[in-house]
Amino acid sequence: MQIVLSITGPAGSGKSTISNKLAEKLPNSVNIDIDSIKHFVVSNFIYDKSPEGIKQWELLGKNTGEVAHNFFESGYNLIINGYINLPAWGVLTNYVSLTHKILLLPDIDVAVERDARRDDQRKQGEESVKDHHNYFSSESFYDDFTKIDSSKLTEDETVDKVLALIY
Repeated sequence: MQIVLSITGPAGSGKSTISNKLAEKLPNSVNIDIDSIKHFVVSNFIYDKSPEGIKQWELLGKNTGEVAHNFFESGYNLIINGYINLPAWGVLTNYVSLTHKILLLPDIDVAVERDARRDDQRKQGEESVKDHHNYFSSESFYDDFTKIDSSKLTEDETVDKVLALIY
């Protein structure tokens, strides 16, 4: 059975790190980093819920979904990692069916601390991390995601926990 794994969570939760380590352990796998696709829009990706913002998020979901679909059709296991909003999820899942949905949700203080250790280009800032954390903690859309509190887990322990859920 092919795997289509989504890993999401707030800034500082470990999405990219854990996804890269999983991709090294899963056979024949591809790690699709949503931020990489989002950053195709070099000038002013719109993060809000304005009509233009929703249009960009939906396009992000479509582009991510098409890339995922192409790799899936070629027999790859997929890891789709990053933050996308609800309009983007709706479009993405038109292209691939997620077999596993993981929400990395460390304690808010841990997420803030992890973000503070990032290089300046990747740092989100305390306010943004707290906003993201609150969103993921309260949005009912994520109720059917398997939540992993990675606060006290090493990267390898978190990867092992995800692998145990898959197999």
